[in-house]
Amino acid sequence: MTDQDTVAAIVDVFARIGFKKASMGDIAEAAGVSRQTLYARFGSKEAIRDWAAVEFANDIVKRTVIELNVETTSAERCLKNAFARKSGDLVGFLKNAPFGSELVDMGMDAVRESKSNPDVVFEMALIRFLKDRLGLTAKEAKEIAFVLITSSKGLMVTCQNGEEFDAAMSRIIKAAVPFA
Repeated sequence: MTDQDTVAAIVDVFARIGFKKASMGDIAEAAGVSRQTLYARFGSKEAIRDWAAVEFANDIVKRTVIELNVETTSAERCLKNAFARKSGDLVGFLKNAPFGSELVDMGMDAVRESKSNPDVVFEMALIRFLKDRLGLTAKEAKEIAFVLITSSKGLMVTCQNGEEFDAAMSRIIKAAVPFA
């Protein structure tokens, strides 16, 4: 059960109904399996939530890293696209899903406790991108990555939609990143 459609369906149930109100039956129906299968595989609703959160985050990071590796696109456009995938796509989810912000909070806890922290994977890919594509030193790349990542998290909370996020993140990228 690692299909991203299944993960998205489970995340959608929690975002619409709320983690506390979602039943194992609701989750099983969304995943296309029986409740018994879920209990046998995960043991609890909390374990399902944590698994789905980590898988969801891993998928976002995978798509984000792909954006950073498009060599035919300008470095500035790669950064804009990467942050649109990493954070911008979640803005609508946070603002429009009845339990979106609750789910993101719970999911961030699960991701932090996971063995493979997708946020670290993204940060390392971003630092590597800044060093390789822009010729920055390791120290410069780490500082700029910190500014970009921290800013994107703040924008996720303050922006009302993905377009507003993209526009604000573009301003931050232009101000923080020394393009040649």
